[in-house]
Amino acid sequence: MTESPKFPFRSYLNILKFRLAMALRTSRIFNYPILAVIEPTSACNLHCPACPTGMKLDSREKTTLSYPRFCEIIDELSPYLMYLYFFNWGEPLLHKDSIKMINYASQKGINVRISSNLSFKMSDEFAQELVKSGLHYLVVGLDGVDQESYAKYRRGGDFELVVSNVKKIAKYKKQLNKETPLLHLPYHVFKHNEDTVAEAQKLAETIGFDLFTVDYSYIPPKDAGTKIEGPSNKSLSIYDKIMESFTFERTCSWLYGAIVHNPNGSVSPCCGIVYEDHDFDNWSKDKHICSIMNNTKYVLARNITRKTNKDATFKLDDGMGFTHIEIDPSTEVICKKCPTPYIWGKIKNIVTPNIVARLQEDYKRANLRGKAYIALCYLLMGAPQLFHILHELFMKNIGKNKEIING
Repeated sequence: MTESPKFPFRSYLNILKFRLAMALRTSRIFNYPILAVIEPTSACNLHCPACPTGMKLDSREKTTLSYPRFCEIIDELSPYLMYLYFFNWGEPLLHKDSIKMINYASQKGINVRISSNLSFKMSDEFAQELVKSGLHYLVVGLDGVDQESYAKYRRGGDFELVVSNVKKIAKYKKQLNKETPLLHLPYHVFKHNEDTVAEAQKLAETIGFDLFTVDYSYIPPKDAGTKIEGPSNKSLSIYDKIMESFTFERTCSWLYGAIVHNPNGSVSPCCGIVYEDHDFDNWSKDKHICSIMNNTKYVLARNITRKTNKDATFKLDDGMGFTHIEIDPSTEVICKKCPTPYIWGKIKNIVTPNIVARLQEDYKRANLRGKAYIALCYLLMGAPQLFHILHELFMKNIGKNKEIING
């Protein structure tokens, strides 16, 4: 039998508070973050042309987060935090204490996720320690099937080195009998690689990826001179897909259930904030997270985004938020002129369903005491997706009854 979930009761109650705050669209909140983006370093070894770091925009201070400070942040958040995205604009595994940091967070029961280019020399010891660290999910940037197609976007990267590192990690997962980290290749499609999708999928299966998906790509601004173009197949274009079903939600869940901590201590309202002067605060050891998330800028942002903003526009040619948006910091916040309104704002659609699915799986394998604990955790969350779960059970029972009748 598997153990009951590591998350304490208060973390599930925290989800209920988050859901209520979202439903009521309150200006102030009384919950802690469910998801955190904590970036260990703003440095990166590649020069990807749709990334502000790769393009050397100097939009943020180049620095690293210290291990003691990381531990302080995790200690404050861990009773409530369920997901840690250990990356943003830099390459996380370049940090000398990256594995220690991952291990520290995972030991607290937090689901740790990383996106890495893996284009650096990785020793066998490093690969083993990464597998043993408790890292749950590892996204790898490998958008090509050979050096030529790969390096057109992942500039400065080494295709064979990435492939070798993936193989190492997959090998040690097998040797150590570990299911994690889940290795995911999201194949970002551009005009120069759109004909290699099938070949890329075969490559992913061969070298040890657990999951392969065809992903849309963000394109650099037209005046950037990068010569990177979107796919000619419109079904693979992120912009066409977004605009096809684009709707403004009545609020942004990043402002209610997530926190973004940059290496220098500044706090961004979401993971898509490129320029440091658009940040909302600075988080120090002496400043409580709840006071930050209820400061003047956060309250103003919630007041703005809790109403449908019909005047907002989605800037199709701004890449990953390249354009610096001018605002008056005394009266405005970046959310008022968000370059990607609510595209990244669906924390509620990611976190809650994943947690419910995890509880369902744990419930199936748990003993009687564990089942009671899991049921209580679910109720503390406010029983989300109850109708969907009951429908599943109903359909399953119908299937069993048909088998009995036909048998």
